Amino acid sequence: MRELVIEVLNNLVDHMVAFLALLVSIVALIATFIQLEIQRKHNENSLRPVGQIDVKDKLNHMYVKVVNKGLGPMQVYKLIFTKGDVSYNSIEDCLAAHPKSYMHVNISESNLKTLSPNDSLDVFEKNFPAPAMGFFDDDQKIGYQVDLSQIVLTVYYKDIHNNNYIITKNLDWFSRHLSSEDIDNHSEYAS
Repeated sequence: MRELVIEVLNNLVDHMVAFLALLVSIVALIATFIQLEIQRKHNENSLRPVGQIDVKDKLNHMYVKVVNKGLGPMQVYKLIFTKGDVSYNSIEDCLAAHPKSYMHVNISESNLKTLSPNDSLDVFEKNFPAPAMGFFDDDQKIGYQVDLSQIVLTVYYKDIHNNNYIITKNLDWFSRHLSSEDIDNHSEYAS
């Protein structure tokens, strides 16, 4: 009888050990899936692009750029230029100057731009000739400032997880040094 009790207890201990091993395995598997989900969310949040629209207007150089200030790649898939109540897909349609007189980019479904972290996309750039003998004829520059100051730029981009983002900037910053006379004289600027 005693041997039977010992054998039953041994079998019971073996079954309990097997059950506990199975239970520990299931808990470890659940913990692994939870950790994978946490890691996926962390990667999605930490590898996010952060778009920024930068502008510059110096003596002989002006630009509008989209910069990726985040840690993940940024895929720009649409640029919208709004002038007044009308929206355009190209800055060419918003500026009176001839498109070959400045550098610009067009974005379309067949011409997407991907920016690495700290990379930039030149939406508009214009270099003016260096001032002759210390004098700078800024009549042409004022025309660009007037035209650019009337535009609102909207940038549509996505990250590697297909999350969509939108950034918008009113380019009225270019009018900060313009007088009302400058605006009136150059409202129909053409190069």
